[in-house]
Amino acid sequence: MSTNSIILPTAYLGPVAYYRRWWQAERVEVEQWETFPKRTYRNRCRIAGVNGPQLLTIPVEKCDHHQLTKDVRISYCTPWQQQHWMALRSAYEHTPYFEYFEDAFRPCYETQVDYLLDWNECLQDKVQQVFCLSHRSLDTLSVVTRTTTWVAPVPETVWNDDTEEFEPYYQVFSDRQGFRPNLSIVDLLFNMGPESMLYLTKQGKREK
Repeated sequence: MSTNSIILPTAYLGPVAYYRRWWQAERVEVEQWETFPKRTYRNRCRIAGVNGPQLLTIPVEKCDHHQLTKDVRISYCTPWQQQHWMALRSAYEHTPYFEYFEDAFRPCYETQVDYLLDWNECLQDKVQQVFCLSHRSLDTLSVVTRTTTWVAPVPETVWNDDTEEFEPYYQVFSDRQGFRPNLSIVDLLFNMGPESMLYLTKQGKREK
């Protein structure tokens, strides 16, 4: 791993390209002082679906134009956690590694968390845990902190670009839809399991 650091926005089970950059750094800082932008991966993720990529959105309480990301609260007016978990299970229960990792992720969907940033961190911890169990020891994982003042993160357009070249890997529904690039990191994990890190590392080398 390189000795660099990177500043990224928070993300709800961010896409593969997000984690491709995440794992290239020894230290990751999550930007929390930005003005919260709507309709981004901060509270959305894309997973596989029977009819194509499916967007899952975390509802948030009404924000004004100056709301900081660290202050954004999650809304529980609808049973979105149950809906999201059902969508994940429906999409991935027949993948090779869903049964191995579901117990890591499911508890997050059974606990209400007030703030979006805390929720994303809960899931990020699970992603770290899964990579730890599957790939390497905990002391070599990226050190993750939050920014203490506003610092411009890597723009979402850099890692939210489906036109980037992604080497195809096995996916559910690919027999009828073909390969769908840059879905949520769980798409890679549930389909590829221990090979996920090798995929991210290889993609990172190609990117450079």
